[in-house]
Order: sequence, then structure tokens, then C-alpha cells
Amino acid sequence: MSAPATKPKLLPRLTVAAGLSAATVAAAFAFTPDGIAHGGGLRLLGRLHPLLVHFPIALLLLVPLLEILGRRRAALRETAGTVLTLSLFGAVLSVFAGLALMRADGHEGATLENHLWGGVAVAVATAVLASFLARGELVWVEEIMVSKKCIVMYLHHFECGER
Repeated sequence: MSAPATKPKLLPRLTVAAGLSAATVAAAFAFTPDGIAHGGGLRLLGRLHPLLVHFPIALLLLVPLLEILGRRRAALRETAGTVLTLSLFGAVLSVFAGLALMRADGHEGATLENHLWGGVAVAVATAVLASFLARGELVWVEEIMVSKKCIVMYLHHFECGER
């Protein structure tokens, strides 16, 4: 008989997802826009924000495809978890890079705050989705959540983007 497949421990994954979510929300509250350019080393990380922000979105769009194709090939379903984890780290890094850009250049305003909290919401929603996936919830729950999140991200991107 073959040995049973080992599943990753659930608690560490949930702890990491919750910790990243809490850190993202705390940072958003701690570094409020003040309109003062602080410059310094934050500028380099901040300049990466436009590049970093699109990476987790692309990965999130890939997750439902992997879930659907995973119905025929189990390896693709497992890959969805890895892609979702990368998306979670990317979303959190994007928020921190955006905060760095905001502080370094002294940006402020309602549009910026909406953009910031939209990014925090995407990071937290990704953590929630990752916790569903780690628990082995039904595929359709994940697809619905990702679809709704993608629609919200799409609308948020054009609402907060430059006009």
C-alpha cells in the first residue's frame, strides 16, 4: 500500500494569512497621508508600487482557471494554492510599497485613501480566500469569491486610476 498523502498543516497557513492581514491593516492606519514628502529610502520601494500592484491581480485571475482545470488534473488544483499564496504575499507587498510611495513623495487626498483601502481590502480578501483553500472548501465557493473580488478590483482600478 502507498503512504497517504500528507496535507500541509492548516494552523500555520491560517496564522500567516491572519498575520499578514493584520500587518497590512495596521500599517494602513499607522501611515496616514500627511502631504509631507519624507523622501529617503522609502522612495525606492515606493517606485516599485506600479509594478508590484499588478502582479497579485494577474495571479488572482489565474486561480479560478486552475481551479476549473483542476477538476480534471489534481495537480492543477494544488497549484492554485501556491498561486494564491504568492498572490497574498504580492498584495501585502503592494500595499506596503504604496504606503512607501505615499510617504516618500507626500501624496494625500481622498482618491489616494480610497486606493489605499481598496488595496488593503484586496489583501485581506486574498487572505480569506487562502484560508478557504487551505481548509479544502468546495471549489465553487472559491470561484465565486475570486470572481466577485476580480470585479471589485476591476471597478476600483478604474475608479481610482488617473483620468
